[in-house]
Amino acid sequence: MAWRRASINVRECALLMTVTVLLAVIVAAQQNAANKGWHAYSPNGASFSIQIPGVPLPAQGHIFDPSDNEMAHRLIEHGVRSKTYNFEIKPANKESFLVSILEVQTTECRPHKFVTDSEVEVINTVIADGIAHSKVARRETENGEISHWSYNRKAGLGDDDEDDGMVYVRRWNNYMVIVVVEYQGVVSSGDADVKAMLDSLHLREGGAMLKN
Repeated sequence: MAWRRASINVRECALLMTVTVLLAVIVAAQQNAANKGWHAYSPNGASFSIQIPGVPLPAQGHIFDPSDNEMAHRLIEHGVRSKTYNFEIKPANKESFLVSILEVQTTECRPHKFVTDSEVEVINTVIADGIAHSKVARRETENGEISHWSYNRKAGLGDDDEDDGMVYVRRWNNYMVIVVVEYQGVVSSGDADVKAMLDSLHLREGGAMLKN
């Protein structure tokens, strides 16, 4: 009887493992289907990679100006150098939206894990004067510390409560990547494509930024 029970347990374990593998395959297939048409954006020499819902298009504007690379790192305490990346995305059946990225390398002695309140205000000033922003949410992950908030350019007008964009910051070791997504049309912070794109932001171990 003991041998028979052991045999049954082995069969049950094998069946459970088979079901687990099948579920994993199904989930992976669903994710691949959901991400159809997505592309990895990982510029040469950058410390990050991010999945985007479409092909990156030439930007018609910017939040972070590439010509300010030599001093843009001053937005962040203990910043030593920076790079900027700007592009637009047009997901299927949606209007395009702007993505502006500032990558900052900091000294190893930076005392703050997350972006500070004063740094939030400075970043908001770069976006626009006098904007209103939501409460800054902060959380730790296995791939760095995340801070994010939404903003409204039309603060005080009383006729537009919709967010105009979102700021998403991920810090890992001595690298910080600041992503500003400027919305157009129906795109918003609750949009599934925007959320999936920002959640996919990954900083490489040790960073890879090249000196200016």
